[in-house]
Amino acid sequence: LHELLARRRGHVAIGRQQLPIGPIVVRVLPPGEAEMMPTRIRSDVGVDEKEAAIVVVDARRVAAKHPNDPAVLAALAEAEFDSNHDDAAIAAADRALALDPKQVNALIQKGYALSRKIGVDRLPDTAWKNVRSHWVKANKVENDNPIPLVQYYRTYLEQDIEPTRTSIEGLEWAMALAPFDPSIRWQAAQQMIRNERLADAAEALAPLLALASAQEV
Repeated sequence: LHELLARRRGHVAIGRQQLPIGPIVVRVLPPGEAEMMPTRIRSDVGVDEKEAAIVVVDARRVAAKHPNDPAVLAALAEAEFDSNHDDAAIAAADRALALDPKQVNALIQKGYALSRKIGVDRLPDTAWKNVRSHWVKANKVENDNPIPLVQYYRTYLEQDIEPTRTSIEGLEWAMALAPFDPSIRWQAAQQMIRNERLADAAEALAPLLALASAQEV
């Protein structure tokens, strides 16, 4: 009866045995990372130009007190990027990666800054090769993170050339890793349409259409 009612409401009941939960690990944040956390949260939530100028000042203050904490430096890189300081973002990310080569947020922020510098600094198209290599490196560090996969794909769109099969497969894997992210789902569906995979596109778009319908009710 419970399962029948769930299906009528558009949901499916999943038993505990079908959803194994791995070990949950909790750690105490180092002093620098703990002090940077409010600033990092503000960055992650999203900032406009005015807010970014305030956040980066706080990030620099904390980073000056904890110059050897890679998580702190990665958060500084994010704040610098949000403030349109690409070179400073790359420098902070490089400092973080020198301390911890697997600091994923530092890799991501550096990738964002490298990509934007191509347009801002009017770099040649050959610069995209370096950016793609960077996103491949980030993917190898954390291969279940959808951001490097999406950004690798987007380098082809930003360069205005046809995405490779590998990049498209990466985008679709990113959608599988983050099925809740509408922007990834939309990008994947658009690429499917361009490749005339209309049935696949319809399947990818179905959750977005269901969400839109639910919001109208």
